[in-house]
Amino acid sequence: MVDLNLSGLTKPLERLVATAQNGYEVARWGGLETGVVPSPFQIFESTPMYKLRRYFPPDSRPGRPPAGPPVLMVHPMMMSANMWDVTKEDGAVGILHAAGLDTWVIDYGS
Repeated sequence: MVDLNLSGLTKPLERLVATAQNGYEVARWGGLETGVVPSPFQIFESTPMYKLRRYFPPDSRPGRPPAGPPVLMVHPMMMSANMWDVTKEDGAVGILHAAGLDTWVIDYGS
């Protein structure tokens, strides 16, 4: 009797189909909507190679506290600069801002 265990073939095929379905849904519906609003930032400088973002721009009106010490974050080239701003409360830029730092990010457009 021959044992026809085809799980070695069917499991990778099932994974491929599931991955294709996920990709189709993201393309069809425009990504995963989480309801999370990103932290406010302004583009301080923009060149063809990068954008310099300043998160939580300080209020420059008289009597407002000045920005804290600056911190510059640079993301790995294969990642998005948005990795620093996952959520306003729990992302790196939000946490650093809450600690009183003036948060800047270099965005290489990946």
